Amino acid sequence: HFSLPGSHLWLGRGRHIVHYPIGADLNVVATLPTAQARGDWQPDVLPASSPLAVLGGSNISWTQTPISSAFTADCWRRGSVVLAGDAAHSMPPHLAQGAGQGLADAASLLRWLDGANDIDAAFAGYARERAGAVSRIVQKADISGRIMALSGPAARLRDLALNMGGPRLMQSWLAEVWAADETLV
Repeated sequence: HFSLPGSHLWLGRGRHIVHYPIGADLNVVATLPTAQARGDWQPDVLPASSPLAVLGGSNISWTQTPISSAFTADCWRRGSVVLAGDAAHSMPPHLAQGAGQGLADAASLLRWLDGANDIDAAFAGYARERAGAVSRIVQKADISGRIMALSGPAARLRDLALNMGGPRLMQSWLAEVWAADETLV
């Protein structure tokens, strides 16, 4: 049985693992290069000396999902049609913002349409607001993925910075993501 409260990020040689509770279940995401994700990858990524070793057990099933390149649509609206969620932007998984940004799109669209007399202006406002916010978050998620995938001396510097900066460093890095969400409430 594997149980740790809250979310945890484990950084390793060119790969990382994040896990977080979802109700009574535990969602675990292991991100590693495709060449290392073949066959029996768990012993290399989850060594017996690691607290995560229990996740390499045979009773755990894993689903491989390739990480696609992120994109943000050039045009979010045309006439009476607007894009939202994955149709408007894909999101790298490294900030766990995929579904969250889709919900943020919906909240923004609702706010712009609520009581609007000019639907075209409301759609234009929504597209302008969300395109800018999402573009910055996609870029930050992409950078986060590259930072998490570091190996060698660069990874040691990353780890040193994280050890020295602690939660304040992570909160500072995520402040822009959380600030974007606050504008929607």
